[in-house]
Amino acid sequence: MSSAFIHDSLLLPRQQRHGDARDQRSDRGTGQGLPNGVVLEPRPRPTDHDHQRRSEQRPAVPHLGADDQHCRGRCGVARHLPEWADDRPGKETTYRFDADRAHVAYGDAITSWIEVWDKSDPSQKLPITVEDAWVMADVGPQTGRLVKLSYHDDGQDGDEVAGDHRYTNRLVPSQLPQLKQAAQVHLAATVSCCDGVRRLFVREFTYAPRKVVEVLGMSDAVRGGSLAVTLDVNVLERGTYDFEANLMSGDGSVPIGYTQMNYTLAPGRQNVDLVFFGRMFSERGLDGPYLVRDVHGMLLVLDGSEHNIPFEYDTPFLTKAWKHGELSPAEWDAPEKQQKIAAFKQLIDDTAAGRIGGTTAPPQHIDIDEHGVAHVVNDPPRPPPPK
Repeated sequence: MSSAFIHDSLLLPRQQRHGDARDQRSDRGTGQGLPNGVVLEPRPRPTDHDHQRRSEQRPAVPHLGADDQHCRGRCGVARHLPEWADDRPGKETTYRFDADRAHVAYGDAITSWIEVWDKSDPSQKLPITVEDAWVMADVGPQTGRLVKLSYHDDGQDGDEVAGDHRYTNRLVPSQLPQLKQAAQVHLAATVSCCDGVRRLFVREFTYAPRKVVEVLGMSDAVRGGSLAVTLDVNVLERGTYDFEANLMSGDGSVPIGYTQMNYTLAPGRQNVDLVFFGRMFSERGLDGPYLVRDVHGMLLVLDGSEHNIPFEYDTPFLTKAWKHGELSPAEWDAPEKQQKIAAFKQLIDDTAAGRIGGTTAPPQHIDIDEHGVAHVVNDPPRPPPPK
């Protein structure tokens, strides 16, 4: 279980560190380099618009002591912000490779688009040629090219306006036999524009090839000084599930905290608790009702046969009008905490008594002479510290 306070800034998405002008992973799992003449562009730079749009779309859930393996809720997904600018004199253009979502639930579509404009007039999009585009697998049962994509500007199948130089693709991963097993994937598109340079852009996403759990409803209660939000779920596959959710003030304007819980579940209908630690409420000093939103998670595929399978439940839930004083301000003091403290104390006592470890030899410094022969060179003993 993890339960933590969050600050407003943590509702902004994580940003992948920008690579340099050539991404070292240019083959992206294909086992081949880039085609001749294709430039792989660096990861795009964030803009204020991107932060606002993405935080409205879904706040990112912070993870304690974890990297961005969305193998915690978002499965290894590097969320690339969409813009890249060509700043060469006389070539000042901006490229955007964007999508309406980064995580595709079972049965849903991901709509992505590519557009280019002159930086002097962003309202005027430039004609481009999308020479090649694929869904590429980085990790999974297969790697490399999986699904051929077509980007079009005809006002059909996800493209909003014909002839506006915004080139669109709409993809439903769960309908494609090539994506019947979960894999770590990305969209890859080779684009050429007015300067004749072919550029390769990538955009990663996660998807659910099948439905693994259904959330049917939610309820709430105060238990042990914490807020327990109970999910009524129907589990379709046996396994270990990760559940996460964000907690906000009732009007959704103030972030309070988030929770992460793991359960091993058998198929069938059952209850799962998401526990929000009581102290976060006294820290914020806010009374309920509270808004629980962005319930999501994944089935953890522990045998490595495929990638973890995400799920989400987008219906917000408003709790009862709890007073923050009804929730405990005490520090976390669960049995597992006391067990860890006791284990550390025992380790300290056993080390002091010589039952484990033993005497510690001074460190040895190895010097390699001009003949390649190693010699141990010990530092002279240090004088005792002054009293």
